[in-house]
Amino acid sequence: MELGPYPVTGRFIEQNELKLMVDESARALYDLMIVNLGKPYFHSQYAASTVVGGEFIVLPANMYQLTNVFAAFSGTVFAVSDFNAGEEAALLQLSLTGGYTPYQTRYSLSGAQSTPGVAPTLPTRALRLLPLPNQVFTVRVHYVPACVRADVTTDDVYYDGVSGWEEWIIWDCVAKMLAKQESDPGFALAQRAAVEARIRALASSLDRLSPERAQDWQSERRALARYRSGRVPRSWP
Repeated sequence: MELGPYPVTGRFIEQNELKLMVDESARALYDLMIVNLGKPYFHSQYAASTVVGGEFIVLPANMYQLTNVFAAFSGTVFAVSDFNAGEEAALLQLSLTGGYTPYQTRYSLSGAQSTPGVAPTLPTRALRLLPLPNQVFTVRVHYVPACVRADVTTDDVYYDGVSGWEEWIIWDCVAKMLAKQESDPGFALAQRAAVEARIRALASSLDRLSPERAQDWQSERRALARYRSGRVPRSWP
């Protein structure tokens, strides 16, 4: 990411260069918090309707990590499971033979890089749905959004450091500036490490009433398959 040409003012670090530095550090802190929070503390959702025969649903540009996919059809809300490469052929065959319902829908996450040229395109992320939708229903996607990005239009960029953890950004930038100056960044790195230790120790306990739980995805998939086939009643929450 470039924030544009740095104006020559004689400063050791230009204003836009500092913005870029802060932006890079903020995104690094954001990743650190996502890993250590353990749950999607940063959360957004997006809903879209399927198109009959439409394979893809384009996701919002700020989608960073997918957390859940649900669908609603005929008054019923149900979870949509992902599929892997080994299951794709069977789902494509089902699209050809027909006789399926929206409750059998599966998804995979798909992405495309930008393309340069006369008509350039932006990077896109999408849900690929199989078997191909044969009816219109609603798909709701829950996801972790990307970190807010700084730009050259304003100096006011706000980052959620949860509990003063924005200090990590400050010390990371100080270390980078000292390194550019060819000075010893050791003290700044030690202070950054101290803040990081706080994050690793405390981040996962933000929701103290809801501890981490193990989840048996294979058993849930088998139970869901039996429920959809009508062989047994659904019995899990």
